[in-house]
Amino acid sequence: MSGRRLLDHPGWKAFVKEYCSRVKVYRDKAFKLLPLLPKQSRYSPAAMMAFYSSILRRIERSNGDVFTERVKLSKAEKLTVAAGVYLRHRFFSF
Repeated sequence: MSGRRLLDHPGWKAFVKEYCSRVKVYRDKAFKLLPLLPKQSRYSPAAMMAFYSSILRRIERSNGDVFTERVKLSKAEKLTVAAGVYLRHRFFSF
């Protein structure tokens, strides 16, 4: 089944919703593990989690349409997310 046809399948949106919910549960569990890492090692995993969360939100907003165009962040969005994570990492603890 092609991507376009899959988008029209009656179970696709329910699948995407369930999948995104499951991903969020695993992400939240992983986020709770960050304090177990040495402070200087937390930034990279936290940044990757933030990037992935932003992409996941886009997938949810598009009702799981990952076929018509690639789901990605622009350079400006990546810099904004990275800066936010850096500021939290540098001045606040997670």
